[in-house]
Amino acid sequence: DRSPSRGLGDVYKRQTAPVPDVWASRVITFLSNLEGKAGSGEWRELRGLLHRHFLAGDAVARRRAELRSRFGAELGDLARGDLEERLELLADQTVTNKLVAKGLFYVAFGVWLADADADIILGWRRHQVLFMMPRMFHRLVFNVGIKKIKRMRREQAELFDRHPQLKQLFVEINGELSQAFQRGSGVELMDELMCAPFPPLARPPMPARQPAARPRHRRYALGWFGITATCLGVESIGRVFNEPPGLGSINLIQFGRDMATPASRVDLYIEDKERFIRELWRLDPPITSATTVMQRDEEIAWPRLFGCIGSGARLVQPGTARQYVIGMANRDVTIFKDPKLFNPRRPELNLALTWNGCFGKHAQTEADAQMDEAAYRRICPGRYISLDVARAIIDAVLGLDEPAEP
Repeated sequence: DRSPSRGLGDVYKRQTAPVPDVWASRVITFLSNLEGKAGSGEWRELRGLLHRHFLAGDAVARRRAELRSRFGAELGDLARGDLEERLELLADQTVTNKLVAKGLFYVAFGVWLADADADIILGWRRHQVLFMMPRMFHRLVFNVGIKKIKRMRREQAELFDRHPQLKQLFVEINGELSQAFQRGSGVELMDELMCAPFPPLARPPMPARQPAARPRHRRYALGWFGITATCLGVESIGRVFNEPPGLGSINLIQFGRDMATPASRVDLYIEDKERFIRELWRLDPPITSATTVMQRDEEIAWPRLFGCIGSGARLVQPGTARQYVIGMANRDVTIFKDPKLFNPRRPELNLALTWNGCFGKHAQTEADAQMDEAAYRRICPGRYISLDVARAIIDAVLGLDEPAEP
């Protein structure tokens, strides 16, 4: 439901982590934001803190503006070939994923990572499947995946240790939190922000059941949704620029004549870069689905057995877990004309739910983006930065918008 009165955040509720060894129970995926609706609570306080320190402000704006030139310098001679060679480079995931990791980390923290450190951060992308596997899988493979995740987490903590200014930043941020929400140390806050899919290094054992749902919204924004999702999105862009549409569809996407040749694809991208990316990610969303917990009795559509047996609907009760699929919602025939067709010019593009809410439904500028966040409380707060990183990578690889000489 895309109406502001029924934002996606309205149906979230605290639930138990499916694999406690991997997903700590305090992760946002399993916590409610209902406290925040009243204008108070930890969820709202932390989200505001993240906006102030990592997503907004003059320093963040300056670093976002530098992405194109920094990516160009990072690529160097790699991006000096003809169009065919540049498009092949755009499809090279080892190159583009490294740029995603460096770009996101730089925008958030002001540190441009070395290749080895960027590779540590890219563990989120390499191990993404391990986060999704059920407990049975990890047990059958003798917890090899869990050990990889823990090793990545240790390496990531050591990365922050090499940058004392980052350690001090989290100490200061922790001090800004209300006393009820402060962590034992800045290290613990950093651990939750970057490494929430497993218990913090020094956290004492938690009681089996807490008296209240304490929603922590985006403490792994840079890890799971930030790094992994943006990497997947840029990988999708690289495939679309290189795969000849005439040979078949990519992820069930239909292409028109304006995507027939590499040159025409570049021209369509240049026409409106942001809409090109947003339309592609509407059809091939980096994060495809999420789980909600029903808050009230509600009748939902239900498949009929053999297509004819049953009523086609089912009444679900409060507390029932329900998966909502963003990829299916973005192809809703009642919302999008020719939903499988790649068309960046479509007027209803702002109704896509790619970022866990309608991005741009209420505002087209970042200054007014709070209107979207008021309607969709759990919409991705870093959606603009993700777009900036993707656009800067494409421009740097294709040699577009070359920065002026100093």
